[in-house]
Amino acid sequence: MRRGFSMIELLVVITALGILVFLAFPNVVTVKTAAEDSLAISRAQALNSAKIAYKIRGSGDWGALATDADRYAALRPFLAYSPDTFTAADGTGFVPGGYVFGFGGIDDRVSVSNGMTGQVVGY
Repeated sequence: MRRGFSMIELLVVITALGILVFLAFPNVVTVKTAAEDSLAISRAQALNSAKIAYKIRGSGDWGALATDADRYAALRPFLAYSPDTFTAADGTGFVPGGYVFGFGGIDDRVSVSNGMTGQVVGY
């Protein structure tokens, strides 16, 4: 009576698993990228809504806010989800890691681009 698997059987199984991983991996990367883009776009939409509320309330002089961190701090009261920092190295800030938000003027929409590729993903 034979015990265990032969070398051929193991090679066939490992090859089949390798082919499955090879075929599935690009799809996983594509889905992950699309999810990250969607998160960045939804955060930009939230900032756009907050900018409208800021303007309607007459909360202050938008032009006097010099940095993105200052602008974010001014918009935080109008956001449902608002961590303490706009960007954070550990990914806990409002901006998803690897993305760049452009505030523009008070009447401009917030733009979102991928920080590594420079590709605009929203607005």
